[in-house]
Amino acid sequence: SEGHNALGIVLRKAGRPDDAERSWRTALSLNPDNPRVHRNLGDLYRAQGKPDDAIAALRNALRIDPANYQLHHLLARLEHDCGRHAAAETGYRAYLAYEPDDVDALTDLGMALAALGRQSEIAELAAIRAAAPKSVVSAPVETTTAWVPGVRPSDCTSSASLRPATV
Repeated sequence: SEGHNALGIVLRKAGRPDDAERSWRTALSLNPDNPRVHRNLGDLYRAQGKPDDAIAALRNALRIDPANYQLHHLLARLEHDCGRHAAAETGYRAYLAYEPDDVDALTDLGMALAALGRQSEIAELAAIRAAAPKSVVSAPVETTTAWVPGVRPSDCTSSASLRPATV
């Protein structure tokens, strides 16, 4: 499983995303409970503009490794971009439980709260954000690609029809 995961990373970096996906799918057929492989698939789908597939893969990774706070942050960002602000709030709060002074995550949480119309909580967050050390930004995220912005809610299915990832 780890060999196929490593091969997938090399193939992705070589500009062969379809081959990388095949390698990761093979890895999951050998070990469906490898959170790193689910994470890599999530990153791939995110970069390909497939937010629902990315969300499903990241949810699978979190199901296996619920203490991985970085996954909570990544998933929250995608949920937010898809207009699922309540789910985003949950993810941001889970991440902030591990990194309470992360200014970027506090800002992201504030944007989710604003989208939910919870203005009274934003002032409280602003005070926490102002008191946070200025050097604290999002913890480094082990990923094979940088964050790909630009997901729109129209790129996503409704949360009611969101399906779990299949392996």
